[in-house]
Amino acid sequence: MTKIYKQHPEYTKIEISECGHVRYVNGKDKGVYTDKAGYLVFSLKSTVDGERKITRFKVHRLVAELYLDPPSQELIDFCSNTHWGVVCVKHKDNDKTNNHYTNLMYDSMQNNTSDAWRDGLIPIPKGVLNGRAILSEETVHQMCRDFENGDMPLDVVRRYGVSRQQATKIRAGFAWVHISCQYDIKVNRRKK
Repeated sequence: MTKIYKQHPEYTKIEISECGHVRYVNGKDKGVYTDKAGYLVFSLKSTVDGERKITRFKVHRLVAELYLDPPSQELIDFCSNTHWGVVCVKHKDNDKTNNHYTNLMYDSMQNNTSDAWRDGLIPIPKGVLNGRAILSEETVHQMCRDFENGDMPLDVVRRYGVSRQQATKIRAGFAWVHISCQYDIKVNRRKK
Protein backbone atom coordinates (compact mmCIF):
# COMPACT_ATOMS: atom_id res chain seq x y z
CA MET A 1 0.00 0.00 0.00
CA THR A 2 1.46 3.34 -1.06
CA LYS A 3 1.50 6.12 1.47
CA ILE A 4 0.25 9.51 0.39
CA TYR A 5 2.38 12.38 1.69
CA LYS A 6 1.63 16.07 1.91
CA GLN A 7 4.16 18.81 2.50
CA HIS A 8 3.30 21.00 5.45
CA PRO A 9 2.67 24.56 4.23
CA GLU A 10 4.37 26.22 7.20
CA TYR A 11 7.12 23.69 7.93
CA THR A 12 8.30 23.11 4.38
CA LYS A 13 11.19 20.77 5.29
CA ILE A 14 8.83 17.90 6.10
CA GLU A 15 6.10 15.78 4.59
CA ILE A 16 3.55 13.80 6.57
CA SER A 17 1.55 10.79 5.44
CA GLU A 18 -2.13 10.26 6.19
CA CYS A 19 -1.16 7.68 8.84
CA GLY A 20 1.35 9.95 10.59
CA HIS A 21 4.66 8.85 9.04
CA VAL A 22 7.05 11.82 8.93
CA ARG A 23 9.87 12.31 6.43
CA TYR A 24 11.93 15.10 4.92
CA VAL A 25 10.93 16.38 1.48
CA ASN A 26 13.96 14.52 0.01
CA GLY A 27 12.35 11.23 1.15
CA LYS A 28 14.61 10.55 4.15
CA ASP A 29 12.73 9.40 7.26
CA LYS A 30 12.44 11.90 10.11
CA GLY A 31 13.15 10.52 13.57
CA VAL A 32 10.02 10.36 15.72
CA TYR A 33 9.94 9.50 19.41
CA THR A 34 7.36 9.08 22.16
CA ASP A 35 7.09 11.86 24.74
CA LYS A 36 6.28 11.42 28.45
CA ALA A 37 2.55 11.67 27.75
CA GLY A 38 2.69 8.89 25.11
CA TYR A 39 2.33 11.07 21.99
CA LEU A 40 4.56 10.66 18.93
CA VAL A 41 6.64 13.81 18.50
CA PHE A 42 9.62 15.11 16.56
CA SER A 43 11.81 18.19 16.60
CA LEU A 44 12.99 20.61 13.92
CA LYS A 45 15.92 22.98 14.16
CA SER A 46 15.65 26.47 12.74
CA THR A 47 17.38 29.83 12.99
CA VAL A 48 15.28 32.82 14.03
CA ASP A 49 16.95 36.25 14.24
CA GLY A 50 20.37 34.61 14.35
CA GLU A 51 19.38 32.31 17.22
CA ARG A 52 19.16 28.54 16.87
CA LYS A 53 15.79 27.27 17.91
CA ILE A 54 14.43 23.75 18.35
CA THR A 55 10.69 23.34 17.94
CA ARG A 56 8.86 20.19 18.99
CA PHE A 57 5.78 18.98 17.08
CA LYS A 58 3.11 16.44 17.92
CA VAL A 59 2.51 14.22 14.91
CA HIS A 60 -1.25 13.88 15.41
CA ARG A 61 -1.76 17.66 15.34
CA LEU A 62 0.11 18.03 12.04
CA VAL A 63 -1.79 15.10 10.50
CA ALA A 64 -5.05 16.78 11.50
CA GLU A 65 -3.95 20.11 10.02
CA LEU A 66 -3.11 18.45 6.70
CA TYR A 67 -5.83 15.83 6.28
CA LEU A 68 -8.90 16.93 8.26
CA ASP A 69 -11.34 19.68 7.44
CA PRO A 70 -10.69 22.73 9.61
CA PRO A 71 -12.59 22.87 12.92
CA SER A 72 -15.98 24.56 12.85
CA GLN A 73 -16.19 28.24 13.67
CA GLU A 74 -18.46 27.35 16.59
CA LEU A 75 -15.75 25.10 18.08
CA ILE A 76 -13.07 27.74 17.49
CA ASP A 77 -15.20 30.38 19.20
CA PHE A 78 -15.95 28.08 22.15
CA CYS A 79 -12.27 27.17 22.59
CA SER A 80 -11.10 30.77 22.25
CA ASN A 81 -13.34 31.72 25.17
CA THR A 82 -12.36 28.81 27.39
CA HIS A 83 -8.94 27.35 26.57
CA TRP A 84 -6.58 30.07 25.41
CA GLY A 85 -7.80 29.54 21.85
CA VAL A 86 -6.53 25.96 21.64
CA VAL A 87 -8.65 23.49 19.69
CA CYS A 88 -7.65 19.95 20.71
CA VAL A 89 -6.96 17.10 18.33
CA LYS A 90 -8.06 13.89 20.00
CA HIS A 91 -7.70 10.22 19.14
CA LYS A 92 -11.07 8.50 18.72
CA ASP A 93 -9.74 5.11 19.87
CA ASN A 94 -7.63 6.60 22.73
CA ASP A 95 -4.45 5.14 21.17
CA LYS A 96 -1.99 8.04 21.12
CA THR A 97 0.22 6.24 18.60
CA ASN A 98 -2.57 5.66 16.05
CA ASN A 99 -2.23 8.90 14.08
CA HIS A 100 -4.22 7.93 10.98
CA TYR A 101 -6.38 10.87 10.00
CA THR A 102 -9.57 8.78 10.26
CA ASN A 103 -8.78 8.25 13.97
CA LEU A 104 -8.41 11.97 14.70
CA MET A 105 -10.97 14.68 15.34
CA TYR A 106 -11.06 18.27 16.56
CA ASP A 107 -12.68 18.86 19.93
CA SER A 108 -12.57 21.18 22.92
CA MET A 109 -10.20 20.66 25.83
CA GLN A 110 -13.26 20.24 28.07
CA ASN A 111 -14.67 17.33 26.02
CA ASN A 112 -11.24 15.77 25.58
CA THR A 113 -10.60 15.80 29.33
CA SER A 114 -14.06 14.49 30.27
CA ASP A 115 -13.69 11.67 27.71
CA ALA A 116 -10.27 10.81 29.15
CA TRP A 117 -11.76 10.60 32.68
CA ARG A 118 -14.66 8.48 31.41
CA ASP A 119 -12.35 6.11 29.52
CA GLY A 120 -9.99 5.72 32.48
CA LEU A 121 -7.00 7.42 30.83
CA ILE A 122 -6.55 9.78 33.77
CA PRO A 123 -5.97 7.75 36.92
CA ILE A 124 -7.70 8.91 40.06
CA PRO A 125 -5.01 9.56 42.67
CA LYS A 126 -5.52 7.32 45.69
CA GLY A 127 -4.39 7.72 49.26
CA VAL A 128 -1.47 10.02 49.91
CA LEU A 129 -1.18 10.72 46.15
CA ASN A 130 -4.44 12.63 46.38
CA GLY A 131 -3.52 16.27 46.95
CA ARG A 132 -6.25 16.66 49.59
CA ALA A 133 -5.12 13.71 51.71
CA ILE A 134 -4.33 14.56 55.33
CA LEU A 135 -3.92 11.06 56.75
CA SER A 136 -1.06 8.66 56.06
CA GLU A 137 -1.77 5.20 54.73
CA GLU A 138 -0.38 3.62 57.91
CA THR A 139 -2.84 5.68 60.00
CA VAL A 140 -5.75 4.53 57.84
CA HIS A 141 -4.59 0.90 58.14
CA GLN A 142 -4.52 1.28 61.93
CA MET A 143 -7.98 2.89 61.91
CA CYS A 144 -9.35 0.01 59.82
CA ARG A 145 -7.82 -2.53 62.20
CA ASP A 146 -9.56 -0.70 65.04
CA PHE A 147 -12.88 -0.77 63.15
CA GLU A 148 -12.38 -4.46 62.41
CA ASN A 149 -11.95 -5.04 66.17
CA GLY A 150 -15.29 -3.35 66.83
CA ASP A 151 -14.35 0.26 67.59
CA MET A 152 -16.90 2.91 66.74
CA PRO A 153 -16.17 6.12 64.76
CA LEU A 154 -16.25 8.23 67.95
CA ASP A 155 -13.45 6.10 69.46
CA VAL A 156 -11.33 6.56 66.33
CA VAL A 157 -12.04 10.33 66.27
CA ARG A 158 -10.64 10.69 69.80
CA ARG A 159 -7.66 8.43 69.15
CA TYR A 160 -6.51 9.83 65.78
CA GLY A 161 -7.89 13.39 65.80
CA VAL A 162 -9.87 13.03 62.57
CA SER A 163 -13.37 14.33 61.94
CA ARG A 164 -16.30 12.07 62.70
CA GLN A 165 -17.40 12.36 59.08
CA GLN A 166 -13.99 11.14 57.85
CA ALA A 167 -13.93 8.25 60.32
CA THR A 168 -17.46 7.21 59.33
CA LYS A 169 -16.61 7.33 55.60
CA ILE A 170 -13.53 5.15 56.09
CA ARG A 171 -15.49 2.67 58.23
CA ALA A 172 -18.32 2.49 55.69
CA GLY A 173 -15.91 2.02 52.77
CA PHE A 174 -16.57 5.36 51.06
CA ALA A 175 -13.15 6.89 51.69
CA TRP A 176 -9.71 5.30 51.36
CA VAL A 177 -11.49 2.41 49.66
CA HIS A 178 -8.26 0.81 48.41
CA ILE A 179 -7.32 0.26 52.08
CA SER A 180 -10.67 -0.22 53.85
CA CYS A 181 -11.67 -3.00 51.42
CA GLN A 182 -8.81 -5.12 52.81
CA TYR A 183 -10.51 -5.37 56.20
CA ASP A 184 -13.63 -7.16 57.42
CA ILE A 185 -15.40 -4.19 58.96
CA LYS A 186 -18.94 -4.77 60.20
CA VAL A 187 -21.16 -1.80 59.44
CA ASN A 188 -24.81 -1.63 60.48
CA ARG A 189 -26.59 -0.11 57.54
CA ARG A 190 -30.03 1.44 57.92
CA LYS A 191 -32.84 -0.36 56.13
CA LYS A 192 -34.80 1.66 53.64
